[in-house]
Order: sequence, then structure tokens, then C-alpha cells
Amino acid sequence: MRLLLIKLLLISSLLTFLFFPVCAAKTVTLPGLEQPNLIAVDDGQLYVAEKTSIRIFSLKDFKPVKTFGREGEGPQEFRRMIQQVYPLDKDLFINSSGRISYFTKNGAFIKETRLPDPRIRVQPLGGKFLVRGATIENDILYVTENIYDKSLAKIKEVH
Repeated sequence: MRLLLIKLLLISSLLTFLFFPVCAAKTVTLPGLEQPNLIAVDDGQLYVAEKTSIRIFSLKDFKPVKTFGREGEGPQEFRRMIQQVYPLDKDLFINSSGRISYFTKNGAFIKETRLPDPRIRVQPLGGKFLVRGATIENDILYVTENIYDKSLAKIKEVH
């Protein structure tokens, strides 16, 4: 009975998709982009990460506002590809290969913090951060999730 119900739900979902496809109300071409890897939206702006730079576009007319970031090790530079972009209340939070960088929503550099391990993933969570990492001990993979404060000091181990 359970298998029959699952099959009916799948068929229903497929028929809905075929007869009521999702279509965009408007499509635009964003100039200067070749292979974007991340998109974030906030406060009337679109943030598009492409390799080691971020381009800001106006949501009103989709025109470019600013491009910032480049490959490198210094402030305002990113190693490898940008992994995460989160618009916070006042700033942009950017995770790129072992560093957290903060920029204003207009692309002005504020500060950066180096992470203890470039493989961990950091996600804003209220005024704190959820940090995910992994270690291998005796051929067993352990995934950890911890809550950190704004200065990236561990507050609590979740898993």
C-alpha cells in the first residue's frame, strides 16, 4: 500500500510539472559574466560570484553596480573559487578557502578572519555561526557541527 501511494505521488508530481511548467516572468542577460557559481539577493541588489570576484547588479534594471575581489592572498582578494556569499543585516559575508571576508553591501572591504581549517563550512546563524567540519580517524569519517560566536570561538558542539 505504501509503495502504491509513493508511485501515485510521483506520477502526480510528474503530470503537474508537464502540464504546468514553471516559467520565468522575465529573463535578462547580465553583462560580463562567463561562468557564475553563486547568486545571492538582498536589498534590491543581486550578488553574483564568479571564480574570485563578485559582481553587484541592480535588481531594478539589472545594470552592473560594482565588481570587487580578485585572486590573491591579501585583503580584498580570494584564494580559489568563492564558496559562499551571504547578505547579512549590514554586510556581505563571504567564505573563500579558509577565510571569512566582510564587505559592505556596496562592495567596500571591512575585515577578514582566517579559519583554522580551509575545508570547514561556515554559515551565519542569527548573530552566531554554524561551522561544519569533517575529520577522519581510523578510516572513519566524522562530521562535526558546532556553534561559534562572532569572533569564531566555539560556543557549543552540536553534533
